[in-house]
Amino acid sequence: MLWASPMLTVWAVGCVLTLIVSYILLEKWY
Repeated sequence: MLWASPMLTVWAVGCVLTLIVSYILLEKWY
């Protein structure tokens, strides 16, 4: 399971960044 932790962390960070970028873009265009 040790090898899965970094992968899950990167995946979680990627999802959060995607949500933040989407929110910022929505705030900009609307």
